[in-house]
Amino acid sequence: DVPGLIEGAHTGAGLGREFLRHLERTRVLVHVVDTAGTEGRDPVRDYLNINAELALYKKELAGLPQVVAANKMDIPQALDNLGPLQEAAAKDGREVYPLSAVTGQGVEALLKRLVQMLAELPAHEVKPKAETIVYRPQQEEGFHLEREGGIFIIKGLAVEKLVAMTDFNQEQAVQRLQTILARMGVEDKLAEAGAQDGDEVRVGDYIFEYHRSL
Repeated sequence: DVPGLIEGAHTGAGLGREFLRHLERTRVLVHVVDTAGTEGRDPVRDYLNINAELALYKKELAGLPQVVAANKMDIPQALDNLGPLQEAAAKDGREVYPLSAVTGQGVEALLKRLVQMLAELPAHEVKPKAETIVYRPQQEEGFHLEREGGIFIIKGLAVEKLVAMTDFNQEQAVQRLQTILARMGVEDKLAEAGAQDGDEVRVGDYIFEYHRSL
């Protein structure tokens, strides 16, 4: 399960290269598409863009067997978008499985197909690489807060990764980020440090305006 890739992932946008490297270990790709087109998205364009990112990163990755999971079929708009998505996938010789992660509709059919495909595909041959790997300890959890002038700076590998992999064009993704940061204690730490509404908060290369949740 790879966090959502965004356009420009092959260049590193949203930690794209890091996530794309994980895909090289797989035998089958399940491409989950927001068929309902929430937040004004175009399912066909999303499908094409992500596959373009795969090809730009590594053509072998784009050539892996891929099944399209047409998600959010419980939303009426998805029915209008399903046909065009199926046409786009058919041009690439890919199967589309309409489903709803909320209601469970179509999930069993997808899982059965994946089990069948994995049984038919050969296992990866692991080849040793002549390379030196250096492991360095890194702080995966937690964060610390600094202040430079009127700017609050949050540092920590886990927090910075969360922010970097968030697509700020999607409201749901932003809300998810806010929820996770609050659970990690980031919001409380800012309040304890005296942050006021309108103050600037920096995480990595991103700058936000602080507003205390009610």
